[in-house]
This record gives sequence, structure tokens and C-alpha cells, in this order.
Amino acid sequence: VIRSGSDGGGGGGGGGGDPADGGPLVHLTEEGEARYCPREEEVAAAAALNEERTAMAVAVRDTVFAELSVEARKRLSVSGDGAEGAETEGGGGAESAAGDEVPRSTPASDVPPPSSTEPASSPPAPPPLVAMTTTFELGGTPPRGSVSVKGFKWVADQKGGNLAAHGLATGHAVWPCSMLLCDWLVEQADLGCMDMDSILELGCGLGLAGLVAAALCTNGRCVLTDGDEAVTHACQVSINANSPVLGMAEATDAMAAVETGEGAAEGEIKREVDNSTDRVSARVLWWGVDEAMAEMKEQNMANRAYGQSVSEGGGGVGGREEDGYFTMMLGADLSFNPALAVQNAKALALTVDTLLIQDPAWRSNTSELGYPARFMLAFGRRDVDLSVITGAFEGRGFNWEVVEGYCQDVFGERTADQSLFWDSLLLCFTRAEKGVTPGQVGNGTDVMSDDAFFE
Repeated sequence: VIRSGSDGGGGGGGGGGDPADGGPLVHLTEEGEARYCPREEEVAAAAALNEERTAMAVAVRDTVFAELSVEARKRLSVSGDGAEGAETEGGGGAESAAGDEVPRSTPASDVPPPSSTEPASSPPAPPPLVAMTTTFELGGTPPRGSVSVKGFKWVADQKGGNLAAHGLATGHAVWPCSMLLCDWLVEQADLGCMDMDSILELGCGLGLAGLVAAALCTNGRCVLTDGDEAVTHACQVSINANSPVLGMAEATDAMAAVETGEGAAEGEIKREVDNSTDRVSARVLWWGVDEAMAEMKEQNMANRAYGQSVSEGGGGVGGREEDGYFTMMLGADLSFNPALAVQNAKALALTVDTLLIQDPAWRSNTSELGYPARFMLAFGRRDVDLSVITGAFEGRGFNWEVVEGYCQDVFGERTADQSLFWDSLLLCFTRAEKGVTPGQVGNGTDVMSDDAFFE
């Protein structure tokens, strides 16, 4: 054992120090290699430094995330100091179990591991469902009124808004991105750009965005679709409840039975939904299924022909093949499961490609306000990368852009362009002209994927 001098002197292997000077130890192994052995004081100092760094990391984390909104903390699976439990209706702090999760900017090595002496606990029970009515004002002068839908309070989790734990489909709650889409629809109406004659919403859920579109587009037909039959029934209830603002006649007895569960068999109710010639209707639609998409086109063609013929005093028959396509399609919060992301994105792009007007040169009118057929998608940043969606649409020959002014960050603020802290945004997909390579267009803002942000 050799103790080196504190002044670093003494050449020839560092043996010139005095053992009494308290220098660090150097052990010589049998192979003649020198191994450093820190003194107890150095060990204690290193431990103190590690504790200090840990405390600093935790302090930074608490300071940053204390500034986030309750919804943003949920999205990042990080709870604050109990405020979330106080602000969440009926939730009691649903995400409190994740409160110790460390943001990706904090090195995991700086956080002490959990004590191994803590007893294992069973998974916490999901928060109870909370009934909730969502109302959206349609703006305008004079006021256009409002639409309302009834469902459950949306709570963020990895299985789709905490509904799966209660045996319900994800569509029984209004997801946050719907508000982005609804605000954009009102803006379009203010600009006089809501003169479409056929609108289709995908993954409609309770139907908030589709109902806003239908209320603003008084001369067009709107079909609200979802892949779950129970959800489409709930959506039809929403349509019936909003029939005055939609300019529709009172619901038929069979349609009223959807809400009460009485007066008509389930099969009769479904036929009434599927064969409805009302201006606004709800239907089941599975993305990417050829038979389902063909049936949707046929139904749209028949409905549009019925409206045109009746308005001209005819019997409501006939129709042209081009009438089967939709002039605008809508969607909000359609992808959140990473395990199915690629498959769902391809099915979504195929459905839009099949049902949207085929001609890239089509315009709503000949004025300067004429716009092409388009698919508007409000996208929430969860576990599915944005490039999965945009890549699937590019593969189908679509251009896309982020709508300026419709990016929202984790603090709930709307921004002109995408930022590092973006939480949701509105995308517009249009068909690329022939001979043009599909991709991002618009205001030139480069949309970065999550991987690119954190490289």
C-alpha cells in the first residue's frame, strides 16, 4: 500500500508522500496496476454532493411542473402538491400515483430508488365516472346559439380517457382536441366558408365537432360516424337534443327510443339511424373496410339525391356517383394507442382517400374564397408520433399543413406555430396535384416529430 503525498510530488510511481500527510490511498494489485482508494472524507463528500444534486433536480422538477395546468400535469403523468386532486371533479387525484415520475429532462440516476422495504400494493381503483354536459357557443352576430352534448368527464390515461376501466368506449367523453376543431369551424363560418353540401366526421364520439359543423353549415348534410354502435346511439341522442339549432324537425318516435330505451327494438333503432334522410345523422363506420366505405358512399349519394329531388318537387330518388363523395371530413383525437398507431393511421388515410372528393382541382366555388376538399384533423400529442399520421397520408397522395394559429401548448395557450411545448394542433390534409410530390405545405413551419425534439 502506498500513500501519495498531498502535494502530488514524489515521482517514480507516486511513492514520495508521507503516510502521515493524509493523502489518498493507492493499492497495487498483483498485476502491478495501481487502484485509487478514496479516503472516508472523500466518500462522504461525494455522497453529500449526490444528495445536493438530487435535491436540485427535484426542486427544478417541482418548480417547472407547478406552473403547468392541471390538464397538462395529467398529460405528462405528473401530479403537483395535491392541487390536482382538489381541482378534478370526482377524481380525487386520479394521477397521484404517478406524481413521483421524473420528467425526461431529469437523469434517472439522480433520483433515489424506491425503498425495497415498502409493501407491494394492488393497483388503485379507477376514479368514478362523472357525468358531464359540454356546451359550445357558436358565436356570430346575432348569436347563432349553442350545441350541447351529454357524456362523462374526460380523464387522461393510457387506455383512452379512463372510460375503458368502466367498460365504456372512448367516445363517451368529449376529448380536449375537439375544442380546437370547433373554434376553427366557427372562424370559417365567420369568413363565409361553411357552404359545403356534405360533411363527414370520423370518430365522432358524442358528436360535438360534427354538430358544430352541422349548425354552421345550414344547407349541407352531415354524417357523424364512429366505430362503436353504442357511441353512435349516444351521438344520435345528441343530434335529437340539438335539433332546434340544427334546423331539423322533431325526432321520430324510433329515434326518441334511442334515448329512452323504450318503444322500439334495437334492430329497428339501428335501421332508423342507418336509413335516416335527416340532414344530420349518426352511423357506424369502420375505417378501411371496403364494404363499409362503399355503403357510406351509396348512402350519401342517396341522401343528397333525395334532398335535391325533394327540393325540386320530386320523389327523392336518383343520384350521381360523384354525389357519394364528401366535400369536407373532420376528426379529433383519433389516435392515442401506440400499439395500433401505424395500422390505424393507414386505415384512416385509406378512408379519407376513399370518401373525400377525388379531384384535386375541385373548389367550393369560383370566388377567391373557394377552397379544395379537405380533411381537418385535430391531433393531440400523446404516445403516437405525428409523423405516423402525416406519413400515412403522404403515402396516399395528400399534402398537409399545420393551420396557423391553431397550435396549443401544455400551458393551454394558443400559438401561431408549433413550439417545443406543443400539446395539440390542427392539421389540414388536401389532395396533391398530379405530378406533385405530396408532403408538408402552407406557411413553411417545419413540424418536428417528438424524436426530433429530443435528439
